[in-house]
Amino acid sequence: MKGLKRHTKEDRRKLVREMIPLIRKKFGDNLIGLAYDGSMGRDEDADYSDIEIVAYLKKPPAEKSSKAMVKIYDGMLIEFEWLTPPDEIKKVREVTADWYIAGSDFQKAVINEQLIDKINQYNIPDLEKKCRDRAAAKWYNVQESTGKLLNAIDQKNSDGIPLLFFDMCLNMLIVLSFINVKPYATFSRFVTQSRKMPIKPASFDRLMDILRDGEYIDLSILKNVVETIFEEFETIFASLGYDLYYNDFDPNLPHKDFFHGII
Repeated sequence: MKGLKRHTKEDRRKLVREMIPLIRKKFGDNLIGLAYDGSMGRDEDADYSDIEIVAYLKKPPAEKSSKAMVKIYDGMLIEFEWLTPPDEIKKVREVTADWYIAGSDFQKAVINEQLIDKINQYNIPDLEKKCRDRAAAKWYNVQESTGKLLNAIDQKNSDGIPLLFFDMCLNMLIVLSFINVKPYATFSRFVTQSRKMPIKPASFDRLMDILRDGEYIDLSILKNVVETIFEEFETIFASLGYDLYYNDFDPNLPHKDFFHGII
């Protein structure tokens, strides 16, 4: 494979060191910090891991078209982003739609350890409410993906079921992260971490077993588990004080935006 090669931890860190003079040239005195992100920030990068680095600037860059660079170099994916610390807080540290994975980000300083520590230690105001509101807002994705899967099961659409099942599971895993106010460390740990979540449907581990083992051939069992878990999620939301549904369909009446209030 030309575009994907094994590299050691030191290979990646050596390349970042070689990039530093180029980064300084690009930003000059506007550069105030540089950090490893992703698996390199956690010191968990493996043979095929990407290079993810973030540059912090005093003020936003002059160029409007791009605030990031993505390249494949010597069989490694390099993701390089530049922004101000306040933009990092707003984009990554706050409870955005991607917080379920971005919220666990830990950066390791390359330049300006004090700044990077401050960013790592940012505490989100009203974290629990923001996460639970986001879970309720994302329930619509679970509703849609579960309906599509149940249609495929009823139609015995064996080609469609695997991807629809994976999509539903992913949406449920995302909602579970927000309900528990616990982001995932990395995509490969979603299932493992979900099993340790204190608030989850009673049948959720069974669903994850089916996902892990590929046992979605028996459609009657799959349908029963899916419908049961959907109802168990509804019970959890009700216990948290969320009414997810409507008794009307009139667009002229106020409607719920769980992350921004009634509109």
